[in-house]
Order: sequence, then C-alpha cells, then structure tokens
Amino acid sequence: MNPRRRAGLVIALVLLVMFVTGTAYAHAGAMPDTLRWAPVAAPLALWLIAVGRRRAALPRTALDLPLAASLVWLGVSVFFATERRLAFEFAWTYAVHMGLLYLLVDRMRRGWADAFWLALLASAGVIAAISALELMVWYFGWLGEPGWFPVAHAGGGPVPPLLPTLDLALNISTIQGNTVAVLLPLTATGALVASRRSARLSLMLLAGALLGIEFFTFSRGGLLGAFAAAGVLCAFAVLRWSGKTGHLRGLLQPRLVLGAMLIGALGLSLLMVVWSARQRSASDQGRLDTWRSAVEMARDHPTTGVGPGLFGRTLRAYRDPELAQDKLVSAHNLPLNVLAETGVPGLLLLAWITVLFLRAWWRAWRQADLRRRRWLEGALAALVAYAVHSLVDTFPLTSSLVPVLVTVAYTLAEPRPARAPGPLWQSGIAWGAVGVMAVYGAAFAAFDIAQGWMLASRHAVERGDLDTALIRARRAQMWDSSLSLYDWQEAYVLGLLAVERPSQYLGAAINAHRRALAHEPTFDRGWANLAGLYAQGGGQLPALEAMRRAAAINPQMAVYWWWLGDGMRAIRENPDLAEYVRRRDPAGLRDFLADSETSAGLRLYVALLAGQTDTAADLVPVAEREESWMAHLALGMYAQRVLHDPGRARAWLDRAVAARPQDERPALVRAELALTAGDLDAAEADARRALFADRYGGAKGYAILAEVERARGAGDARVIGLLRASVAPRPEPDYFVGTVYARPAAFDLLPQLAVPGMASEFYTGWFVLAELYVAQGDAAQARAVYRELLELNPHLATAAEALSALSQDDN
Repeated sequence: MNPRRRAGLVIALVLLVMFVTGTAYAHAGAMPDTLRWAPVAAPLALWLIAVGRRRAALPRTALDLPLAASLVWLGVSVFFATERRLAFEFAWTYAVHMGLLYLLVDRMRRGWADAFWLALLASAGVIAAISALELMVWYFGWLGEPGWFPVAHAGGGPVPPLLPTLDLALNISTIQGNTVAVLLPLTATGALVASRRSARLSLMLLAGALLGIEFFTFSRGGLLGAFAAAGVLCAFAVLRWSGKTGHLRGLLQPRLVLGAMLIGALGLSLLMVVWSARQRSASDQGRLDTWRSAVEMARDHPTTGVGPGLFGRTLRAYRDPELAQDKLVSAHNLPLNVLAETGVPGLLLLAWITVLFLRAWWRAWRQADLRRRRWLEGALAALVAYAVHSLVDTFPLTSSLVPVLVTVAYTLAEPRPARAPGPLWQSGIAWGAVGVMAVYGAAFAAFDIAQGWMLASRHAVERGDLDTALIRARRAQMWDSSLSLYDWQEAYVLGLLAVERPSQYLGAAINAHRRALAHEPTFDRGWANLAGLYAQGGGQLPALEAMRRAAAINPQMAVYWWWLGDGMRAIRENPDLAEYVRRRDPAGLRDFLADSETSAGLRLYVALLAGQTDTAADLVPVAEREESWMAHLALGMYAQRVLHDPGRARAWLDRAVAARPQDERPALVRAELALTAGDLDAAEADARRALFADRYGGAKGYAILAEVERARGAGDARVIGLLRASVAPRPEPDYFVGTVYARPAAFDLLPQLAVPGMASEFYTGWFVLAELYVAQGDAAQARAVYRELLELNPHLATAAEALSALSQDDN
C-alpha cells in the first residue's frame, strides 16, 4: 500500500473511532455494539487471522509479561465480579485495547508511524473545526439553539454575560478536555518536525486553537494536564538548547530542569484549580466521596475488586446519599478506579506496566535520531497530560485512548526485540485471540438483538401501545435474560398497564418491580414507582416504606419528599414546588418560612410562589439587607406582584440579572415588566436572554415573545409557532440506566404517583396556546394541549377546569 493510501485509510479509521463509534454517546448505546466495535475489531481480527495463517511472529514489546498477566487477571476479576454478566461485557473494552496496542506496534514497525501522527493531527483539526462551529451556533442561534445574537439584535448588547462550555466534538466536556490536553503537545511536536513553513505555521495556529478550546471546556483536570505537558516540552527544549550552547551547563542538569519545569507547571495549574474550586464545592465534594467509596470497595473486595466496569453500579451502595450523582461511572481517579474494580493485584499490575514503559521510553529516546526523539518527547508529554488528568478523572473510552495507544505503540516499536517465541506459540496465541473475539461477537449480536427489542418496546410506549410494548420487553428478556435492564422495562410497562387495567396488571406490576429491585436495590425511581403501585392497591404502609427507600437512596429528588408529606424538605430540594407544598403540607411550608437558618431571600421567593403575601411582607426588610442574587430576585418579584411598583421592581431585578446571568428567572420577570410597560424591544431582549441562559427553564420566554410579536401585529401563525416552542418540558434524565448498564432507557415516574411538575408559571405558553385554539374554534387542539399539560403535571387545576368546560361544551 502506497503511503498516501495508507495515510488516508488510517486517518479515516481514527476519525471514525474518535468521533463516532468510540464516543461517550456510542458507549451509552446510541448504536449497536456490533457496529460500534467494528472499526476496531475488524482490523484486529483480520490481522490476527493473517498472523495465525502465516505463523508469523507477534510483535514483542517490553510490556509483554505485565500485559499478559493483566489479561489473565481481567478474566479472574470477571469470574469473581459482583455482577458477572455486566463485567463480561465491560471487560471486552480493556481486552480489545490491549490487542489494538499490539496491532499498532506491528504497523509502526512496518513504517506506518507517520500515517498515525497525521491521523492524530487531523483529529485535532476536526476538534478545532467542530468547536468553531459550536461557538457560532452558541452565539448566532443556529440549528434551533436560542443564541445570543438575537438578544444583541434586540438591544441586549453584543457581548454575552456567559461563556460557552465546549463539548460537541466529543460529547462530554471533561472527555474533550482530556483529549485536547493529550493532542496539544503532539500538535506542538508536529509543528517542530514539519519541514514546510506553511505546515509549521498551520500547526502552531492549531495548537493555539486547542489551548483556547481547553480553556472553554472548563475542565480543570484537562487544563492541569495541558500545563504539565507544556512543562515537559519546555524542559526538553531547554535541555536541547543547553546542550548546543553549553550555557548554564552546571544548573541545567536534566533532572533539575525536568523537575523544576514540572513543579512550576503543576504549581501554577494547582493554583488555578484552587481558585476555580471556590465555585465547584458540590462537584469537589462529590469527587472526594467517590474516592472514599473506592477505598471502601477495595477494603471489602481487596483481591479481585468489584469487577471491570462496575464502579458506577457499586458506587450507589457506598456513596453519601446527600451527594448522590447518578451519572458517576468511575472513581474520578485512575489508580483508585483500578483498585476498586480489579483489586490490589490490578493496581500492582498498573504500576508494573508504568515502570516498564518508562524504562522502555528512556531506552528508545537514548537510541533515537533527532526527529524520532522529538516525537518521543511529544509522546511523553501527551502521556503526562493523560496521567495528570487521570488523577482527577478516568478516561477508558476508545475515543480517549486512541491517542494514548498510538503514543505508547510508537515508543514500544523501537528498538525491536531480538528474540521471539516459536511460530507454534504465535499461531496458537493468534487463533486463541480470534476465538475470544468470535465469542464476544456472538454475545454482542445477541445483546444487540435484545437491545433492539428494548428500543422497540420504548417506541411502543411512546405511541401508547402498551400491549405491544410488553410483548417486546419480554422478547428482549428472552435474548438477554441475564441483564436486569429488561426486567425493569417489563416492570415499567406493567405499571403503565396497571393504570388502565388494574385488575389484570396491578399484581403483576408489583411483583415485577419487587423482582427487579431484588437484583438492583439502589434504583430509587424503581422504589418510587413501587410505592405508587402499592398506593394504587390500597397498601399505604408498604407504599410509604417504599418511598422512604427511594428518598434515602436519592434525597435530592424533591418530589419524593412531597409525596411523603415532608413539605419542608421538598422545598429545600426544589423551592419551585412551594405552591404544591402549600396544598399538601401547609405546616411544612410554615416551618420553612419560619426557619431563620435559611436565607431571607429564598424564604421570600418561596412565600411569593406559595401566595403568602403577609409572610412575604415580614421578610422584605431582612431580605433587603442581604447581598445575594436570590434576595434581589425575590424583592423584584415582591415589588412587581404585591407593591405594583415597576420602577422599584426593575431596580432589584437589574441587580439580580447582573449578579446571576446564568439563571433565567430574573430576566423573565424583567421581561414581563417591560411587556407591561409597552417596551417591546426590552421585553424581547430579556425573553431571549432567559432562553439563552436555560432553554428549558426559560421556556416561558417564548410565551413572552409571542405576546411581543402579537403587539407588533404578527399573524396567528407566527404567534402559534412561538407558543408551540414553549411546549418543551424540562427533561428528567435517567442516569441510573446509563451508569449501570451503559444503555439508553427512560423510566419515568408512574402516573399512579401523581407528582407535580414545574411551577405553574412554567406552563404559561401552553395555556395561552390552548386559549388561542379555543378562540379560533379548534376545540380538539385545545383539549390536546390541556391533556398533555395534565399528563406532565396533574396538579394544574386551571387546566383540569378548562378541559372539563370544553368537554361540557361538546356535550
């Protein structure tokens, strides 16, 4: 294969893996596993088959012994895992990455190194291009995004008050931060070794762009890794300059320079970390909790760990519930994650691999020519970036590991070991690996069929065809009976059927939930739904006990406390539930408003939502002495709703918007003031500002925009379009399924629970839309809107009354 075709093939495969099949979305079940792994597994299998047929020698490296031991230990960890089915699936990732490393070493020794460096530089360029597009979308509002440009166009000023978080290229900002930190030193190295001036300049500009992208990922670990990598490259540059000139030879000893640069870079980065941590206390506390949990897991499972890939599932039984974050799938520290998942032997194997690799790198660097030496220095800097970031996170996805595997393979490729085992050994190892891949291929095919039936069941639920959904859920169980995810789908569908046909399905739904909870007892939404089913059947005591279990697992879910009648705790977790707490637990509302330990601004906000104007008046003097954005927002709302003083309200809201531009609520209230005053441009600017801050929480902004357009003389089509845009309920992500099973699913709270949704003001656009349909004589459309409203929030009495009135009119 000629160099051009070789480079094209490698670039295509690397880009496909890094930006499509190896990403976080793909890992979470966005595509079938057989397709997701094909770009990696197919070349690896073909290579192994060729090695087996020719009885050629597998590439020998300095890491053969520890990698072989790691592969054996991986199998032992799977066998003794706390959940063998999931550990078997997740172990594939680690095993195939080891095989991919040997394939890369073989290709490097056959002259493919430049093709892989070009592929990594191309991936850096793709990240820069996608990030540039993301910035344009963020600012101009393309592709359905709100954007800031419409705000500026309406008189809101050209400079946004918020900075974007770049994550589109690799799905998650921390993953993007890690990948950019690894690619930065490689891009800089490419600029150093490039022979053409235009290439050097382009790569230097690309490196600068990557540095800017790194900042806008707001990944402190990524920035820390990038600084450490820069320190390594600077140390080598100083050493090379010193060697040529002879200046400061006494001070510029290799160990001193390298140590000083690393310490300086790490120190500066740590200062930035400490500075930024002031506004990330909750995130940092959660990270500390995962570290503590990892140590406890290792204490309970010191030999084999909990199993490969099972940290996220096991964490739910160890974490502090008050810091619960369902989306955490790792220990946020690579050594601790390895320790928790594979035990002390796994951690020792990681240390062994690290030591042997550093020795191999040193030998390769000493024997290399200048060009290869520079690439080795860039490779070491990239690995330092990955290692430093891995102290505060973990990155096992293929998209993250491709640059790491390429740099490691490049290091191990030279010098070539002189000795190799006999051909029979090589053939046996190669065919054995092919056999393992065939077993996994068959397993993944069955898993994908089961997942297909699961997705078909979800689509049937969305269409309201619950009988078909149940049939498809049970077919998923048949294809993958060991995966409890499909037990949850069956239980959920049975719960929905129990609403329509309780005599036929209520008992079955309860039993299905109990079976699923016996296998996965940390799923709080499962316990909550079981509580609703018990309550439907009249079992109040078991219902309360089940809901208490749900609240204990995830106490941050305010609706659990609302259902239990603990209004004070419900408001603490979500103040916007105040109006619903007023009806369910008035004593809890009074206790919250009387709690002097809670800020007066928050209590004033709650009192206004709950319609407690007398209490609100008592809280105003105290709130006026508070310098918090919430106090300013609440005082602005009080001046608007109670005092009817727009000037005073505007003054407080101006302060709230300036202090908290990332919250949509002050801008929405200020937009209402401007609309009432007839200042349409200001109303539009603030409505769009709210949507820019939070397109879901600020959905009421579309209703305000509809009123603005109506006042400007727009037709019904334009107004209806804006009102329909406001019909966008805030999504409730179900992280449990993605964390535990690495698959997509959506298990909502069952209708039997009848929990409230957003605050009633959130649905303003829906009500206006329904009223407009009524005015046009389209009662069917109006009824559809009211029914959807009541499905989302059964406590909207106004919607229920309007729907009842429309039904009576039809009769």
